[in-house]
Amino acid sequence: MRRILAIITQCVNGYKITVPKADGDLKMVNEALNDQCNLKVENMFVGVVSHKLGDIQAKYYDDLQMDKHRYNKHEWNATFIKLFLSFGTAIWQHRCEYLHNESMLSNKKQVRALAWKMRTNLCANPWKLRMEDKHLMRRKKEFFLKSAVRNLNGLLERVRN
Repeated sequence: MRRILAIITQCVNGYKITVPKADGDLKMVNEALNDQCNLKVENMFVGVVSHKLGDIQAKYYDDLQMDKHRYNKHEWNATFIKLFLSFGTAIWQHRCEYLHNESMLSNKKQVRALAWKMRTNLCANPWKLRMEDKHLMRRKKEFFLKSAVRNLNGLLERVRN
């Protein structure tokens, strides 16, 4: 588990992935991790996992001499892959929410800038505004900075019509 986390950390942080060469009892683990590195570590997040990791887990279960119906290689493989897929999905959802919120902020900033620019333009050219909408130009800059975007959109729509 520590070795898998170590190669994932190395991959995510952009470091060169290093797997110990000779480690006695952990030789099978090192071979499995080298095999996974050949398959690309980032592919673990889409379910591409070396079969050697499952073989190691099967050997571990055999050494424990546990109930073979309860613990087996196939269930471990499926659970391991599901774990990585759900983690990858959670990361993707977080990314999408972040981008959505950033884009919403950008949209709000654009509406505010457009409303302020329109007000400045109309103050310079008051003849472009209908008489019944002249009161809209008395709004202070604070209104354009702090008001809800729906209010600004309403103001823009009213002035455009």
